[in-house]
Amino acid sequence: MRWHGLRLKVDADGLRTRMWRLLWEASVAGEDVEEGSGVFAAPDGRDCVTLYFPPAAQLLATSVGARQCPKPQGEGLMLVAGHARAWHVHFEESGAQALEPARWMRAA
Repeated sequence: MRWHGLRLKVDADGLRTRMWRLLWEASVAGEDVEEGSGVFAAPDGRDCVTLYFPPAAQLLATSVGARQCPKPQGEGLMLVAGHARAWHVHFEESGAQALEPARWMRAA
């Protein structure tokens, strides 16, 4: 099983809010969410973000149209949905630091 990625343009029509809500609801829908299950985001310029899905979130990734990609580096990523320990499961050994969610990630 491989990682998946999806690049999105953050726009003003509410897509951002709907996508985060959908990802959060889908990632916690199961009663026993795996520690490695999550959705990670990497800001990509001013108005784009790339979402990364680990193998444990493959079903979610393919359902939103994400494509297979190499595992991202931990530096510059933030956990936006899923198990609270997911970032540590995948990236703690790299020595990278997780980003705090940016203002546009918290906006409703």
